[in-house]
Amino acid sequence: MSAQEVEAGNRFSVEVREGQGMGQGVGQGIGQGMGQGMGQGMGQGIGQGTVWSVAIFDPEGREIALRACRDETEARTFASTVRQHIAWLSEARFREIYRLAEGA
Repeated sequence: MSAQEVEAGNRFSVEVREGQGMGQGVGQGIGQGMGQGMGQGMGQGIGQGTVWSVAIFDPEGREIALRACRDETEARTFASTVRQHIAWLSEARFREIYRLAEGA
């Protein structure tokens, strides 16, 4: 198959979403202890505050995949990767990589 015959690009789209949410999440804590059992700690729970996600839409505009992200940087990085794949890959290959069902 020559370069001119390769089908590239498709009509999928991607959207980065930011929303407020209080959810059940896994807490992460950083603490320092001094002496015997004396210490200070700070923790931040995932799922509290701003929630970031990336949605993939099919050519008809239906949301067909949603990925939760831990922060804005991860969401924008993942969305950028998806946009590149939309531009570079055929629709069939895009569906295969992102495990999207045919007709979904």
